[in-house]
Amino acid sequence: MKKAILTLTLIFALCLTSTQAQKVIENPKHGMTLSSYLELTKIELSDSATVLSFLVNFRPHNWISIPKETYIQNPVDEEKLFVVGTEGIPFNEKYWMPDSGQVAYKLIFPPVDKDWERLDYGEDISEGSSWAIFDVQLKPNEVSSLVPTEFKGNWFNVSNAYWELGLLDTLAIYKNQIWKYKAGDFSNNKGQLTLTGREGEVRLYLRNEENGQMLAGEDPENLRTYVTNDVLSSMTIPMDSSVYTPPVFHSDSVTFSGFIAGYSPRVGFKTFTLYVNDILTGEQSSKTIRISESGEFSITFPYYYPHSAFLRSPFAGGSLFLEPGKDLFVMYDGQDIFYMGELGKLNKDLQDLREIVLFNYRHMQAVILNMTPLDYKAFINEQYEESLLKLNEFEKTHGLQPKVRQIKELDLRYRRAENLLSYQMNFDQAYRQKHEVPRSQRELPIEIESPDHEYYDFLTTDFANNPLAVVADSYNSFVNRLMYSDLLRDNQSLSLSTMDIVERLLESGQKLAPEEVQMMERLKAYETSEGKMAIDAFNKKHMDLINGFVSKYSEDLKDLFENNRRLNVTITMMADHLKIKDVEITDEEQELVDAVTAFNQSPPVIEAQVFQKENGEATSQFHKNHRDFVNKIFAEARKDSRNRLLKDSVGIESGLMVDVMNAQDFLRPVASQMVPAAEEELEVFQKETSTPFIAAYAEVVNDRSLAKIEANKTKSGYTKNEVPKSEADQIFEAMMAKFKGKVAYVDFWASWCGPCRSGIERVKSLKEELKDEEVVFVYITNQSTPEKTWENMIPDIKGEHFRVSTDEWNFLSEKFNISGIPHYVLVDKTGHVVEPKMGYHANEALKNKLLEHINK
Repeated sequence: MKKAILTLTLIFALCLTSTQAQKVIENPKHGMTLSSYLELTKIELSDSATVLSFLVNFRPHNWISIPKETYIQNPVDEEKLFVVGTEGIPFNEKYWMPDSGQVAYKLIFPPVDKDWERLDYGEDISEGSSWAIFDVQLKPNEVSSLVPTEFKGNWFNVSNAYWELGLLDTLAIYKNQIWKYKAGDFSNNKGQLTLTGREGEVRLYLRNEENGQMLAGEDPENLRTYVTNDVLSSMTIPMDSSVYTPPVFHSDSVTFSGFIAGYSPRVGFKTFTLYVNDILTGEQSSKTIRISESGEFSITFPYYYPHSAFLRSPFAGGSLFLEPGKDLFVMYDGQDIFYMGELGKLNKDLQDLREIVLFNYRHMQAVILNMTPLDYKAFINEQYEESLLKLNEFEKTHGLQPKVRQIKELDLRYRRAENLLSYQMNFDQAYRQKHEVPRSQRELPIEIESPDHEYYDFLTTDFANNPLAVVADSYNSFVNRLMYSDLLRDNQSLSLSTMDIVERLLESGQKLAPEEVQMMERLKAYETSEGKMAIDAFNKKHMDLINGFVSKYSEDLKDLFENNRRLNVTITMMADHLKIKDVEITDEEQELVDAVTAFNQSPPVIEAQVFQKENGEATSQFHKNHRDFVNKIFAEARKDSRNRLLKDSVGIESGLMVDVMNAQDFLRPVASQMVPAAEEELEVFQKETSTPFIAAYAEVVNDRSLAKIEANKTKSGYTKNEVPKSEADQIFEAMMAKFKGKVAYVDFWASWCGPCRSGIERVKSLKEELKDEEVVFVYITNQSTPEKTWENMIPDIKGEHFRVSTDEWNFLSEKFNISGIPHYVLVDKTGHVVEPKMGYHANEALKNKLLEHINK
């Protein structure tokens, strides 16, 4: 088969070289391009072949390939012609990009019929490929336009370098919106255009100047001067001298709108997503943006401080800098992006700086294993200085708005701090990569050196509490990295008995239910019994020795704990396991094993076991009833410990960063898990917060959560299911029985899991697209999602819902080898699991996969 393909390729290549192309189209016009790396430079048409010439600009030393599914097709009937040969690049093999990051090549296809007016180029879109170009013109005709050629193009104001006007063939872009041409009158290099849009009509007066400039405006006596981007690049434009000054927090909204040139619904997607970080809740929300058939889009949402959001789409990606009260309009035109609005020039300049980055992850991985913490610190500092030099050089060569310089410099500064806090994590990852150590093996066979106290001299109060820091993307990551670093980890863990929790509940003013009062009385009596005091005395004497024993033999005991996750592993079981593995223990350790074994058979322990059996159910129910209260106790203890260590160990006083960390602790469950705070809890938080906006914002988030819970009471489209009673190994099949005849997309998730919630939000638009298809979305969570939280959240998650017990979750985890969530499973219409571990799929690829099984 391979030989036949090679022969066919040779025939087409020979035909092309021996027969001159009947038609050559240089730089062909086309509609939408999904890949910014790919440029179609020429088409050669003949009776023997169709040849497309491409120029690719891609990351050096990364690979690309031309798969055998690469095709051209007639958009009218979608007749596909597959690639049969290549020139300048291997066929169906990896091609590694050279140092230049650029390669030119040709793809050879069978000849197209003479009636083809357009063609699409693409790969297997069902696999998520973005290498596609739509509506390539094979018979380009001049488009009838009211605008003369010399006036067409994208025009920039010479006073501020803002893109303010786009005059295309059939529409205009002006004042952050799309306009249609209603009338035009031109003669002697000047004229006027009447535009119609959503806000009525606008008349523009235009005059073309000999020096490549154009005058335009709504007032014929006060026209502004415009030039194209080519002319602009050679001019010196006055800079906006403004910079951000405190305070930067303020509540408002932002509108992100734009236009996708050449868009057609045939490209296979109708939405894209904007991801927005909220530094005070610690959450990332996703905004689904719908695209009209003409390629226009617009979305307005609350925004409360200047920072970047992240765009993910099939046609473009990357950061967009947004600011409360200011709007941004963007036109995506193939490989070109044009920014309009108050934030337009700012975004253009930040995009020009995107290659100035502090951190080369691959370089770091290659060298970190030979570095001490101080070596690593010097390495990061050197990269930071190099980045600043590049920024200075760019500013000298191109000029920079002070605000752009401010944002970029702050971002580099906090990125440096984030990376300095990551020495141990990066060392761990590099070691695992080099020695192929899986994540399932938690411990490494080496000890990673910890930085000493002086290593952290970059952490100062002024640095941490800089009121402008939030405008830098990296400040959020820096705060997160510090928040969960070993530096702020207290080795003293909080331990609470059931009676401790009872006492704290009563101190908070809460009342116990009658059955809880009875449980408390029984616990009080037992806590003061001789048997309980004997157990406490024994544990006090032996617990350190037992912990030392477990730590010493942890590697040898790892498989014992893995195989007995649902059992209480005793020290006797450990000793027997070590004996089977021919691991000798010392005489002192044997005495410890014997003492513990004997005590476990003594009357106090037997009495405790009887008490647990009689009262275990009531105690377990008590903990379930007050799970949220207990979680808050532990969260408060962690917060107090962290803030104390920040001050005592690092020397950072209270201020913005502490307020941000405390806000994330307080608001994360309020915002994401829909657990509103009580009024008195909110008041305590506000009194402890030194930043006025953050104190006020907490109330906004809390009210928003309460309103959402109330609104969810009237929502439909979700079903709360009971877990069927069945044998352990048949739980999943019993749950899926209800959905036979439909394809089931099963999502294992939890309320506290950010990526889970992000994934749920992402597929909302896909559910709407597939609402009439034979597909069901099934959501399974466990006891770590509190029942009340679950009930508050699921009305906003259309689909079928299950909340399983701990044992049921363990069985399901074992069945599907769930090591982390979200975890996705695909079940076909017969109830057969076709993909036990799907992994992440963008909406379009997921849609194609679901339709594939729906249509079987």
